[in-house]
Amino acid sequence: MSCDDLIIQAIEPSRLIIQADCHELVMAIACPVGIGEANAGANAGGGLEVFRDVSGGALIFRTLVGTGGINISENGDTLEFFSHVAALVDPASTDDAYDIGTLWTNTATDESFICVDNSPAAAVWNSFAGSTWEKDSFTSGVGQVTFILSQAPVDPNSIVLDVNGTAYEGGGIDYTVSGVTVTWLNTQFALDIGDRIVVRYR
Repeated sequence: MSCDDLIIQAIEPSRLIIQADCHELVMAIACPVGIGEANAGANAGGGLEVFRDVSGGALIFRTLVGTGGINISENGDTLEFFSHVAALVDPASTDDAYDIGTLWTNTATDESFICVDNSPAAAVWNSFAGSTWEKDSFTSGVGQVTFILSQAPVDPNSIVLDVNGTAYEGGGIDYTVSGVTVTWLNTQFALDIGDRIVVRYR
């Protein structure tokens, strides 16, 4: 190669070499623009879906399911959530063919009730006030792990359980609640005689 030759050479995506008269000029050039990740959609369940995450290039969607008296309807690009209230009279213990959380209205008194336990022939319907906090206190006996509340919580997410002044976590971690029964799971420790248990809920 003589010094009169003109050499243009791209040696890597971000650099360009121009060589003329035995002098070298290095220029930066823009990197190629990538096209991004190619994704394909996949439903994790069935029915109405909302985005969850990406796994191996696939978009994964969760399924929306209405329970506890909540209905979901599709209106074009909009999902509409609403509560179903049945205009029925005087819920009774035998009215167990309904989801927990179902609301009923007493057409005679206009009082509303919510199903908090749908055990066969022993369903529990509480007045749907929902704003008054209840508190039940217990003193643990020998080997005791279950405690009976004075009424079933209207809002299961409102429950707070303290042992000797310290709050513990529900949802099957430290204790469970089913209807009016609170069960201590001994995951943190076994209760001793005289331990003070306080349950607040609404």
